[in-house]
Amino acid sequence: MPTALTPRQEECLRLTRLLTDREIAAQLGVSEPTVKKHVLEACQRLGVNRRKAALAILEDLDAEARVSDPVAGVSGTLDPSTESLSSIADGRLGYRPPPRDPLVRAVMIAVATVVCAVLVTTLTGLVASQHRQVRSIEAALGTLPDSPSPSVTVFR
Repeated sequence: MPTALTPRQEECLRLTRLLTDREIAAQLGVSEPTVKKHVLEACQRLGVNRRKAALAILEDLDAEARVSDPVAGVSGTLDPSTESLSSIADGRLGYRPPPRDPLVRAVMIAVATVVCAVLVTTLTGLVASQHRQVRSIEAALGTLPDSPSPSVTVFR
C-alpha cells in the first residue's frame, strides 16, 4: 500500500485533472513551484512518475474505499465544482501501470522485439513479392525499362 498523501498533495493532484499548475496556484493562493512540488511528492509517494498514473492510482484507491464503505458509495464523493464524470473516466482510461519485476519487463521487451521483427520481415516479404509481380507483368507487356533508375532498388 502506498504511503498516504497529505491533504494538500491530494488536493493539488486532483486539481491537475482540470487545471494547469498556474491556475491551481492561483486558486489555492500558493506559488506555481509549490504546486509542482506537491504534485511531484504525491507521484513519488504513489510510486509513479506521471501525473496521469498518480490520478489513476488515486481513483483506484477511491473506488476501493467506496466498495469497502457502502454508505460512502451511495452518497458519492463527486464534487461538481471540481470534478465531472467524464474527467474521472479520462484519468483512468488506457492506463495500466508497468510491472515492477525486472524479469517481467525484460520478457515483455523481448516479446515486443520479436513481434516487431516478425512484422518487419513479413512486410518486407510482401513488398518484395509485389515488386516481383509488377516486374513480371512489365516483362510480359514489354514495358520493362532497360535498366532500373538509380533510386529504385530491385528485390529478387
